[in-house]
Amino acid sequence: MNSGFELVLSPQTLLRIFVALLYIPAGLLAFRRIIPALLPPAKRLAFIMLAAQLLVIVVAIEQHSESGFAYWLWHLDLEWNIPSIFSSSQLALIGGAALAAAWVCRGGAVLLRLYLVALAVFFIILSLEEFFAWKESITETAWRTNYAILGAAVFIATTWITAHAPNGQRGPPTILLIGLALLAIGGGIMDMLPEICGDIGILRIDGCFYFYRSPEEIVEILGAWVALLALLCLLSRGTASLSHRSWWLLHFFPLFWILLLIRLSPVNEFEVEPPAQPASVQFESKAKLHGYQTDGRGLPSIAFMFLPYDIDIAQLGFSVHLVDQVSGESLASREIYAHRRYAVWPGGRGYEPVYAQATDLKIPPTAPVNRALWIVLTHWREIGGQFLPQAIVASDLRRLNETQVVLGELTLRKAPSRSTTSPIAVFENGFSLNYVQMPERAQAGSTAQFSFDWETEVNGSEDYSQFLHFVPVSAPEAGEAGAVESGEWWGYDQPPLGARLPTRLWYSGLQDSETWDVPIPADVAAGNYTLYTGLYRQSDLARLAASDPDGAPFGDDRVPLGLLMIHH
Repeated sequence: MNSGFELVLSPQTLLRIFVALLYIPAGLLAFRRIIPALLPPAKRLAFIMLAAQLLVIVVAIEQHSESGFAYWLWHLDLEWNIPSIFSSSQLALIGGAALAAAWVCRGGAVLLRLYLVALAVFFIILSLEEFFAWKESITETAWRTNYAILGAAVFIATTWITAHAPNGQRGPPTILLIGLALLAIGGGIMDMLPEICGDIGILRIDGCFYFYRSPEEIVEILGAWVALLALLCLLSRGTASLSHRSWWLLHFFPLFWILLLIRLSPVNEFEVEPPAQPASVQFESKAKLHGYQTDGRGLPSIAFMFLPYDIDIAQLGFSVHLVDQVSGESLASREIYAHRRYAVWPGGRGYEPVYAQATDLKIPPTAPVNRALWIVLTHWREIGGQFLPQAIVASDLRRLNETQVVLGELTLRKAPSRSTTSPIAVFENGFSLNYVQMPERAQAGSTAQFSFDWETEVNGSEDYSQFLHFVPVSAPEAGEAGAVESGEWWGYDQPPLGARLPTRLWYSGLQDSETWDVPIPADVAAGNYTLYTGLYRQSDLARLAASDPDGAPFGDDRVPLGLLMIHH
């Protein structure tokens, strides 16, 4: 039996210890060395922001709701929720304080004023990025490089200001340097630290502790507060102080910023109804399609995607293709990088947030009309310039293969022309056969061409096949040479417009024609044949009743077309 001492801690307990080790020394130092030197309104603002961030952090750590919606609402590492709104407003407040300091700065300190304005712009950019997460739309290398350059420029400028400040006035820029360092550690360094799992000496973690999740956000929040203290110090020591009204405007600046974020927020509504086209497609990346909306043409306009919190969405994306069902050719496509920028739908299991991905598919003007098209969704991850499809784990929609799922099908409509002929036959489902072109003679063992013109004023909903029956005028006697094995007559069937446009996709106003190449059996008896055509449902093989333009029904639901002579 192991008699050694072992301390078991959960990741949440370790996070509490992390917060205490971070805030207790920082708070003691601030309250002993910095806050006493502030003006009363500056002290009040510092207290308010510290209390607010501690409240947000404590609630985020201690909330134990099983609801996915509550998890999203308070999670420190997610966007568009309460912690991100607070972090954004605190960064914006620093920008506002920097502008206020530039405003009250007097004398010949032109460089200092320019620096403060640039600092304000820097923190406003950080505040917007904190909420909108722009970096998720670019590669990790790109955003790291851009932020490293921007942060280094601000850090160098702050260091220069500190070095050239008069003796006794280097406190505020020094404090600002500390705040900037904490922001850099939280925003760019901690997310590269490895997770801590299992045993570390006498310490055993019941799970894993991830620095790149909540801890990095907490360090960033504290760094922003330290940077705010530096600006409040500068405002408290300036040659000209803010007016009473200006101090109150600074106090209410975070509230104004929050209202602005609410106005501009992509999370501007909470859908409580499922999407018009619900779906359940699970991919190996753990991303899930919950459903989609379609526009007036039947094309998907928004895909409702569930992107779990525990997956890396960097370089994840989705493609929507319009695919010809016959040739398999992609006629149009739209690639979308995964993001969390649109409406949140508290649907699914326990109000898990589902993000709406715009899928506006542009149809090229050269795309063919009156062809059956699939709308196909593919999920991928880009690695090294390669788009690696993610396998479909489960789906309630049709799959084309292991990585492609069919969202639906449609046809691009052709503008109808004015019909000038009376139909040959009208079928009970509303389809009309307007014209037939057929040969007078055909040779056995060859092919004969038949053309059919169709029109409909109703939308199709079922798949029908068209038959072509060849009935001899004088049927050969049983056993006579030339009699076919299937009986006195023989036939040929296919969809009216071929595989390119099944009748389920026919639309009101459709006018189209198809030419059939019908094989004539080599052993068919020579002679005259009466040709008949008609339609039957593929589901139950039942023929559709047909009538002439005056409403007189055709016998046996077959439309007579004329005579064909077959010779050898």
